[in-house]
Amino acid sequence: MFTEIFVTHKYKEIAFTSEEEEKICRIATGDVIVKLNMVKTCMNLVVKLANWYSQENEVPFSRMVQVGIMAIIKAAENFDVSEQTNFIDYASQVIIKEMIKSSKPFASHTIRAN
Repeated sequence: MFTEIFVTHKYKEIAFTSEEEEKICRIATGDVIVKLNMVKTCMNLVVKLANWYSQENEVPFSRMVQVGIMAIIKAAENFDVSEQTNFIDYASQVIIKEMIKSSKPFASHTIRAN
């Protein structure tokens, strides 16, 4: 899948230690401070994906950033450390999926000339 290749090659510089991934799991219990730190840590990823997606699909950049932030929180709440994947790969997939889902209303309003 294109998104897997894009994410794998572009975002290798973001990585979490096992302690940080355990903190991610604490988010599911409602730890607000950890959740806020997670959003701050992943903002670079969110902005890069929002910029790429908004340019490719002609949707508002600010809307994609908002969607990306909510997707990071969702990814952190649903992340399972027992799976053999790292958080950034999982979060990137969740962000892109949420961006695709949220951009569908914009696609229906596109006017095409024949």
